[in-house]
Amino acid sequence: MATPKDKDAAEDTILLEEKYKKDVDFVKAQMEKAKSEVSLDDVVITSELNKLGEEYNTFIEEKIKKDKKDPNDFAVREEYAKKYIIEFSNNVIQKGSFIFDSISGGTSAIVPDPNLTKNFVRSQWIIGAGILNAAGYPIAAQCLYNSLQDNPPTLTSEVGGNASNQVKNTKACEKLLSDFKSKLEKQTGKYYSESGSMTLTEDNATKDLFLALHKVGTLTAAEKINGTWNIYLWVYDTYDFEWSNYSDITNEFVLLVNNYATISQAIGAIVPYPINIYIQDSK
Repeated sequence: MATPKDKDAAEDTILLEEKYKKDVDFVKAQMEKAKSEVSLDDVVITSELNKLGEEYNTFIEEKIKKDKKDPNDFAVREEYAKKYIIEFSNNVIQKGSFIFDSISGGTSAIVPDPNLTKNFVRSQWIIGAGILNAAGYPIAAQCLYNSLQDNPPTLTSEVGGNASNQVKNTKACEKLLSDFKSKLEKQTGKYYSESGSMTLTEDNATKDLFLALHKVGTLTAAEKINGTWNIYLWVYDTYDFEWSNYSDITNEFVLLVNNYATISQAIGAIVPYPINIYIQDSK
């Protein structure tokens, strides 16, 4: 005969199953909604950043050739890139040649006005985004670029998108999914979910993802269909900066940039916004 304790346990199981199902339905709905959001993998943004990166590379090569050094020497290029970033920024700003075409359709020129502190700082970061892209960090570049407008839209990477695939292939995500799958083996119902977080570092992810996301929230949900668990992972973050002495950031330059970005955010040059990345798997 069932005891009151058995009855309570059964009710708890039903409530958990309902909660798990809600999480599954929620993530699946978010994945559908993602189709109408601005893509983190948008080639339009990339083309704008490529143009700026190409201008910077040409600028650096001219400086190197003028000094009669080898423009193909990586160490030389790195030295000149750091040495002339301020001069390049000032040239772009003084010419008033850079036009910021916001992703949401608006266009606003950044002009050389010393009283427009926000615009001046923002223009420097736009150049920085172009350089990030040219250096091989396209996700970090696009995340930064998107923040340099007054009302940045949410950026999303759908299942199978570039950012989605990159996150899925990190050691950090592989471990999260592996741990989740091991818990599925113990489930007797049709649904399961759990919330958590994930920290992307240079050791367990690419440097591009480390610079773009770093610490993210996660919601992993699964449903069992015909004996197979379909897994839906929502990775989410708010793109923003806060003053830090990150113990896991060993690169002093990265830490310096992070803290300068915090100041830039305080004056409105960088504006926080949501990032959503969706991943699917199965067991």
